[in-house]
Amino acid sequence: MDETRFGVDVRLLGLFAVLLMFGLLMVYSSTIANSDKSLQPETGLFFRQLLHVFAGLILTVTIAMIPIDLWDRFGKQILVVAMIMLAVLVVPGIGHEVNGSKRWISLAGFRFQPAEFAKLALVIYTAGYLTRMRTRLDSFSHGIVMIGIVMVATGVLLLAQPDFGSFVVVVVTV
Repeated sequence: MDETRFGVDVRLLGLFAVLLMFGLLMVYSSTIANSDKSLQPETGLFFRQLLHVFAGLILTVTIAMIPIDLWDRFGKQILVVAMIMLAVLVVPGIGHEVNGSKRWISLAGFRFQPAEFAKLALVIYTAGYLTRMRTRLDSFSHGIVMIGIVMVATGVLLLAQPDFGSFVVVVVTV
């Protein structure tokens, strides 16, 4: 039985809400337990996390409104931008080093990890590629090799940082 309302899977939304509440509860309980060891207010981290949750929800709703054909049309470009961002980290003096790894780019006072964008870009590209090539996926060169080439290129750039954790996530995801 298909339980959707306004194009949203109600069961999936319910599971999401349960996991979100469980995560917030864990952040709250760990913050309270460590509050007497630090000078931060007891609920400071919890409210910061809650702010990030609301920002994420707004971003999720906004992205969900983008038509699927746009994701398909711009999948290659999104992947190229992600690969360029990963390659920029290898250039000396550009990537921000933390614990011996250059995984961060600082831009306008914000830091972000291109590896996270690359994971999303790889999923978008792969979904679009598989959709476009669905009639020729029985061929080894169209089915596995092309996706493998893109995955290996992404993996090499991730391992150059070095970021083995993101590499494993990319391999398992795709």
